[in-house]
Amino acid sequence: MPKSSQELQEKSNTRYQFIVDKELGTVESSFDEFFKKCYYNLDHSKIYLNHARVGVDQGFDKTKDSNHIKYSIYFGSAPKTKKYGLDVDLSKISDSNSIKVELVAATGMWKRSFPKYENVANGGKESCPW
Repeated sequence: MPKSSQELQEKSNTRYQFIVDKELGTVESSFDEFFKKCYYNLDHSKIYLNHARVGVDQGFDKTKDSNHIKYSIYFGSAPKTKKYGLDVDLSKISDSNSIKVELVAATGMWKRSFPKYENVANGGKESCPW
């Protein structure tokens, strides 16, 4: 698994892209809700057993500027152990209300979840991909 989002972008052959006819803010809200439900909460709800933390360490990073938003899904909590599995790039198409969505995954296993991400981008409610 890649150790950074940049490494994921450079080395992955598992890609999928599509266009959504919605405002960037609307698509962002849909992904924020989905990622917080599926990743953020799991990263912050740990089980402790005999003072040892048990559970999945996963979460997402989000970067944003006026015409572009990027989500990076990672596994592992410490900087040295983080592995990046999926990037979701939202880019506003010039002179349009449309958004280009590009998914870049570390492995082909993510392909089965690509339709979920497309549905989320279009405003649908989806269960978590795992």
